[in-house]
Amino acid sequence: MRKITDILSTKGKWFLIALAIVYFGIGNLLITTIAGIEQYAYAKTVAQQLAERYAIMPSSSSQSSSLITPTVANYSILVDGELIWHKSNLSESEQSLSLYHFSFDAQKLTVHVALISLYAQYKWVFISFNLLGIGLGLLGYISGRLLFLPSILSLNRIEGWARRYLNEPQHHFKAQSEDFLLEHALEKLDQAKYAAQLHPHTVDAYIRGQTFLDNDTGIGNRIFFDHRLEALLNEPEIDSHGAVYLIQLKELDLVQMQGGNDEVEQLLALFINIIDKYLKDHQDAVFARRSDLDFAILMPHISLTEAEKVAEKLVRLCNRLNVPEYADTDNFFHVGVAYFQANDLPYQVLAEADMALRAAQLQGPSNWFMYDKGAIIKDMAKGSVRWRTAIEKALQREAFVMLFQPVIAIEDELPHHNEVLARMRDEHANLVNASVFLPMARKCGLVPQVDKLIITKTIKLLEYEEGYVEMCSFNLHCDSLNNKEFVDWLIAHLEAHPKACERLIVEIQEYYLVQQSESLKSILARIKATKVKLLVDHVGLYVVNTQYIKEHNIDYLKVHRSIVSNIDQRPENQLFIRSLQGACANTQVKIFALGVENEQEWETLKQIGITGAQGHYFTEPLEQFEPFKTRY
Repeated sequence: MRKITDILSTKGKWFLIALAIVYFGIGNLLITTIAGIEQYAYAKTVAQQLAERYAIMPSSSSQSSSLITPTVANYSILVDGELIWHKSNLSESEQSLSLYHFSFDAQKLTVHVALISLYAQYKWVFISFNLLGIGLGLLGYISGRLLFLPSILSLNRIEGWARRYLNEPQHHFKAQSEDFLLEHALEKLDQAKYAAQLHPHTVDAYIRGQTFLDNDTGIGNRIFFDHRLEALLNEPEIDSHGAVYLIQLKELDLVQMQGGNDEVEQLLALFINIIDKYLKDHQDAVFARRSDLDFAILMPHISLTEAEKVAEKLVRLCNRLNVPEYADTDNFFHVGVAYFQANDLPYQVLAEADMALRAAQLQGPSNWFMYDKGAIIKDMAKGSVRWRTAIEKALQREAFVMLFQPVIAIEDELPHHNEVLARMRDEHANLVNASVFLPMARKCGLVPQVDKLIITKTIKLLEYEEGYVEMCSFNLHCDSLNNKEFVDWLIAHLEAHPKACERLIVEIQEYYLVQQSESLKSILARIKATKVKLLVDHVGLYVVNTQYIKEHNIDYLKVHRSIVSNIDQRPENQLFIRSLQGACANTQVKIFALGVENEQEWETLKQIGITGAQGHYFTEPLEQFEPFKTRY
């Protein structure tokens, strides 16, 4: 590939040479040729006239009618070689200008005719002609240097950078002139590309924010909230329950009209700050803005009694707002609550919450309302003391059952690894889902003991089934990682079983990892040192920064089911996964998806190009490995 300047300089050089040849060479030759023909014809005519008239000077009427009329310098007539007449029209000093001579013989009569050269006769014309050519040439050269050469050199720099960039993608372009916008644009684009490669989490966070965040407040938007609610209600093998709270700031429009945007922004910032602080104690809660006046909170895995307490707390928190005097403080906000259980439809839950909101508004001053949901599952109504007793008994009996769900690789549709899913067997021999007993275990401070039991069972299985069982992953909860005694036990236990560690994957929730990144850094490094791999799950459940991917040397990411659900119909969720792939560029991180329920979702994920997926589309959680071994 040749440079633009090489082409321009080569062709331009030959073009200028050709132009000079044409102008100076062919131009002068053409004029000289025409003049010579004219002089020859004229001299011949004069000689013939003189021969006929002997010594008679030719009259002007006998001269050529050409535009260029030659001038006779002198002539001589000889008869039999003897000069009989000589006539000169020039002085002696001008005789040297007689350059063209013509002789004519007729019957012993010889006539010599000398004409003045056209270069001599029209010398200033010829000088002016050549000076004009030289001037135009110099003008073209200077103009080219001033106007075109900088542009050509700029193109040369750009093409030189492009040639080097093809061989060295890390090479950066630096603009060398302030006069060319193209160079500056390329430099900025190159800087932006480098920044995106250096900090891909910023690009990923931007795409997440544009898709799932409210532009004015920075919290989740309607899409964000609806996806989380739908994923929670449709999550298989989990007895979903909880509450949805709709909070409407009814007088916010009045504040907008009376106080302007600044006062609205201050009021919203205070409201969001108050709610965020309260929700820190409810790690699974989702907070979002559904419209200009409406906000929503999703509180999963709480009982009906707890849902009522949360509603009362929200009312007390909202009463802390500094409402302007011109607004109706008694009717500034209202809260509608809908309690949901498994198999409820998302639109029904939201419709019930909206109806409860209208009922609260009809009742008068700022308050909350919830319709009677009816009988609640008895297990959900257990008190903390009864839950503690049930979990402690299960730990003593080691009454925790492990189920396994394969994560299928797209490349060969074989299991990449198996996730260990814990179930607790209660006193009635019923299996209780982890989503039910783990929140209560957390309240009772028993999560580290539960994790110890699951880890011990998993490692025993890997050692017993050595050479047959694929890699296994298990969830490690933040409560356990914050317990120094547990961490010391975990590291010692892993170091005691090095072969099993090579097939172990620890799963940590994305939100917890981001929130406690600094405190977890050394702990995760110690875990990685045992050759255990790290997987971050629940990716996409919250809008967080993905800088942790490189900070903690993560091996795998697992996208949350709220992103995977109906992904074939949701381009914004497809964009999210592609942004995640961009954040993982230049790393060895593999991306998996959780919650694949049908072929359309599976095919879409294949097209996007992730590593694998997990869900009921492939198989339900199993108590052993063999069934899905034979299936795939």
